[in-house]
Amino acid sequence: MLIFIHIHKCAGMSMRAILEKNFRRHKIRYYAGRIFGKRTAKHGLEASIRREADELGFVSGHISYGCHRLFDKKCEYMTMLREPKSRLKSLYLYSRSNRNAFYYAFAKDRTFEEFLAGRKFLELDNGMVRFLSGDADGRNYFINPKPFGRLDEKDFDRAVDNLLNGCVFYGLQEHFDASLLLMQKMLNIRHIYYLKRNEGEGGASEASPFSKDFEDLVFWDDRLYSLALSRFKERLKHWGISESEVSRFRERNEKAKAYLRLSDNVKTILRRILFKKNTGSPEKSTRDILR
Repeated sequence: MLIFIHIHKCAGMSMRAILEKNFRRHKIRYYAGRIFGKRTAKHGLEASIRREADELGFVSGHISYGCHRLFDKKCEYMTMLREPKSRLKSLYLYSRSNRNAFYYAFAKDRTFEEFLAGRKFLELDNGMVRFLSGDADGRNYFINPKPFGRLDEKDFDRAVDNLLNGCVFYGLQEHFDASLLLMQKMLNIRHIYYLKRNEGEGGASEASPFSKDFEDLVFWDDRLYSLALSRFKERLKHWGISESEVSRFRERNEKAKAYLRLSDNVKTILRRILFKKNTGSPEKSTRDILR
């Protein structure tokens, strides 16, 4: 079973939509069950992870490496990464402008510096290393629970090992199209055309410059990303993915967008049916619980 570690603002929603297309039979059962079936609400992260695995055939969420312990079947991980400072800026801008964002209440009246200085969420402290290192004690399936500023070389080494040896695939947000072509070849994924998802208002460049006062929040992530980028380029070369091939894929993807938008409209109709069925108060979804 595939477990997609969705790290905040690393093109995770776009990747999830692609995975859903490639698990189409499970997806039909998922929507049919929600429209016609009687459901018992389940709460808590572990229950949500198991339910999503059963309904969609894969797991995708803000969850850490180690969730395979919840299953008796073979599990394979994948993830997406992003340049750390850009990731934090994007998370802030998205949270500030989107009322449905988990961090909206904290970000809406704060500057970027104040958002970081609050040190309120562990996801802001070297979040990529935290998600990929996981909880060394195996009890927390959301994130490495060490307090702010307490990550060390052991956590970093565990994250690197899990990324390079424990993930069947990882991609980079800045090289999303090349990542999709690489995933198609490495995992034999068939459907990779996409629409961009979950974009914030404006680009990450609109946030204030990244102050040196917060370098500690990306210290381990910078090291991880630098290593991941180097290995990613090696993989592109190994699999024969050239810039010209990426350009051709972009052209084909542009042509496919009309169909993808139509598909999105169908999904919107299904969601409205689900909301009405739940008498105006939709059941808390796995995605909500997994944040």
